[in-house]
Amino acid sequence: MSSTDSMVIVGGGQCGARAAHALRENGWNGAITLLGNEAMLPYERPPLSKAVLLGQRTADQCTIYDKAFYRDHRIDVHVDTAVTAINREERKVVLADGAIVGYHRLLIATGAEPRRFELSGWLAGVHVLRSVTDAHAIADELRPGRRIVVIGAGFIGLEVASTAVARGCEVVVLEAAPRALMRAVPEVVADCLVERHRSMGVDVRFSVRITRMTGDTRGRHDHSLRRGCRRHWRHATCGACAGRRPRYREWHCGRQHVAHQRSSHLRGGRCLLIFSSALWAPDPS
Repeated sequence: MSSTDSMVIVGGGQCGARAAHALRENGWNGAITLLGNEAMLPYERPPLSKAVLLGQRTADQCTIYDKAFYRDHRIDVHVDTAVTAINREERKVVLADGAIVGYHRLLIATGAEPRRFELSGWLAGVHVLRSVTDAHAIADELRPGRRIVVIGAGFIGLEVASTAVARGCEVVVLEAAPRALMRAVPEVVADCLVERHRSMGVDVRFSVRITRMTGDTRGRHDHSLRRGCRRHWRHATCGACAGRRPRYREWHCGRQHVAHQRSSHLRGGRCLLIFSSALWAPDPS
């Protein structure tokens, strides 16, 4: 592989932006094209559940690099650009508007997306948190006196809960597992975090599974729980923070599908790396 080949990076998040930077830092002289499907430059997502919801940072303050950086490093960034297909035999990426982008090497760094419940419909006032748009929609709901239900006691769910309490909301966190942060931290650490939230006024409940949500235009949501009981929250906003899954589409690559995928870390940003004979990514080890 020559360092003068063209590189296309699908995924305009932190991983994609830092991968483009790393390529230039390590001597890649060929063209680099970064394709992102959001309407702004790549940005950091951790502040979305804290500083952005609290109004302490704007979306522009979360960007990883500014326009001058990409210009100076000869990185061609395309925002609001969705990929619909990949032709591996011809080494072409097909965009939503029908445009074609050719490549010598391709890195797919599309990250992860929130898990959505299998519901008959996605109700107004029910949100997931992944993008700046999601954060702004949730922030608009966090008004003093509102009743907020957060589904999932992971890091993001607990951060949203603490932010909502700080903004004067009444918050309930529902977690299907017997404790918080099952796969992330030891039980003693999780217990300390939960007690901290409870001391702030957050109602945290475990071993609770949502089976159904119903609602109306007045913002009332009913949650049917696995145990057969039902809970009513009037004027409630529901935030679903119940984990995540790799974010990739069933792109056809010529006559083949992408052959192998695995989650990894690349220079501080989580991404989905997809390897095959026509795709390339730096060694994540």
